[in-house]
Amino acid sequence: MADYTNYASFNTFTVQGRIFYSEVKTGQYGEYLSVDIISTLVRDGAEVNVIFTDNAGLLALAKKGHLDKGRQVTLTGRLAGVTETYINKAGEPQMLRRPQITMTQVSILDGGLGAKPRATMTPNQVVRGAQDEAEAQPEVDAAPSWC
Repeated sequence: MADYTNYASFNTFTVQGRIFYSEVKTGQYGEYLSVDIISTLVRDGAEVNVIFTDNAGLLALAKKGHLDKGRQVTLTGRLAGVTETYINKAGEPQMLRRPQITMTQVSILDGGLGAKPRATMTPNQVVRGAQDEAEAQPEVDAAPSWC
């Protein structure tokens, strides 16, 4: 059997979920964004954490306040790894509460920013229902007389 190098396949991973954690941090190479998304795999079923870091476009989006906790997002990127365990301080293996998926080269395509949580919406962002519209009828000027 010949020796050969396995190169990463061009796999893409798309996931939708709510932002559980989002923070701009400073590291060895400057500022970067650290994000943790929780996504439900099946209705009322198991959940997974999806984590990624970014130091470019999504960092700028976060600085403008568009990636706050609770916001629904759809991410597309490359799958870098999946983890279900970690080693605790005593050196013993432990199961994570939720499996963790790590992504790289993450982007949010057009339409990928979903609804913000209600608590963070400003008054002019609140979507009004049909019932509210019926109660708040606009004032109408009287029509001029033709006679």
